[in-house]
Amino acid sequence: AGPFRGGKYSLFEAATRVPFLVRWPGRVKPGTTFDGLFGYVDLAASLAALTGVAIPPGGAPDSVNALGNLLGTEATPVRKELVVHDGGRAVALRSGAWKYIPPGPRAGKVPQLYDLATDPGEQKNLAEEKPKRRDELAARLAALRGPAAELD
Repeated sequence: AGPFRGGKYSLFEAATRVPFLVRWPGRVKPGTTFDGLFGYVDLAASLAALTGVAIPPGGAPDSVNALGNLLGTEATPVRKELVVHDGGRAVALRSGAWKYIPPGPRAGKVPQLYDLATDPGEQKNLAEEKPKRRDELAARLAALRGPAAELD
């Protein structure tokens, strides 16, 4: 896990920040790196774009085409936010360098907010210091989860 907190099936970076390697001689320049957000769900739209296959309506609704990020031809991250989960029902929101983890049975009794640009190890909870950012991300996560989340 290196400097990252948590482990497998947690909402922390050690569980969700995983290297993804792309090798395509003649197409991807060796040594190219990309440090933006990319989720496994983005493989559907990205590979569909690569192969020219259309995703059927309603198929892969959470997937974004990040082919340029994968191939190293686009440095600006296509994905701006990503909902992460712990393998169960607990979820968190990664928005740029920020991560919001709502309170819950597996996440604890208080909301958690981390600035991963300055605290990649998620050691300093900024939820009380940055209530506006916390509330923005909490509202965004609730909107992304939709009405079904009320059943949790």
